Amino acid sequence: MEALESAVKSHDPNGGGQIIPVGPCDVTKKEDLEKIVKEIGEKEKYVHMVMCNAGVGGPKAEPEEEGAEDLKKKLWENESVEEWNDTYSTDVTSVYFTTVAFLPLLQAAIEPKGPHERFTPSVITTSSMSGMMRHAQGHFSYNAAKAATVQ
Repeated sequence: MEALESAVKSHDPNGGGQIIPVGPCDVTKKEDLEKIVKEIGEKEKYVHMVMCNAGVGGPKAEPEEEGAEDLKKKLWENESVEEWNDTYSTDVTSVYFTTVAFLPLLQAAIEPKGPHERFTPSVITTSSMSGMMRHAQGHFSYNAAKAATVQ
């Protein structure tokens, strides 16, 4: 909360901005997203921006082996389908559902209900250079998820 309050002050030194405490929210759960949108909607008529920034690293297995059998054994035994799915769910699927959940509050900022012209509200999604790099750094599920987020 301290970091958020400091950011508000640095971006609006006159003190016009504020933090609306809400949450917690698990972005991989639609019911949590609905709850947080409802909480914000009860305090604000609209939102200007949604920032999708959730992410998890997933399993890591640095591919140091030279032989295919040894590499397969390491990756097969150190990564699971469930870990890959959890990484994808948090790093990719949650971006989509977070954006969808906030569509009504984003649209409410546009005239005639809100004060802004069409296309003013924004959704910003952060990803990672890992989604575009050739070297996997042992984070295969993370890299795949971040590449999907970029797309």
